[in-house]
Amino acid sequence: MFMHYGIFIYFASDRLNSRDESFRIVHLVKGYGDERYSKDLGKKIHRGQEGKIRKGFTSGASCYGQRTSQQYIGISTPLAGIMLNPAHNLAA
Repeated sequence: MFMHYGIFIYFASDRLNSRDESFRIVHLVKGYGDERYSKDLGKKIHRGQEGKIRKGFTSGASCYGQRTSQQYIGISTPLAGIMLNPAHNLAA
């Protein structure tokens, strides 16, 4: 679309120029690599947070309106019982 209007793009960090013949293919490959990096980084962060929780530490501050508790509910998940909201205990 930009080329139709005579607008060209240059990515300085990757030294990619949209006037080059191989620009489209190289840009797609770079985009795919960036996407994989982002997904892998997200998995590593989640794994690290889960490890902290399993060791009994919290990975962040408590949410607004909630208190920490040592009580555990009957679900065997890594997050069970770490933060309990008294409103959740009310029967509907």
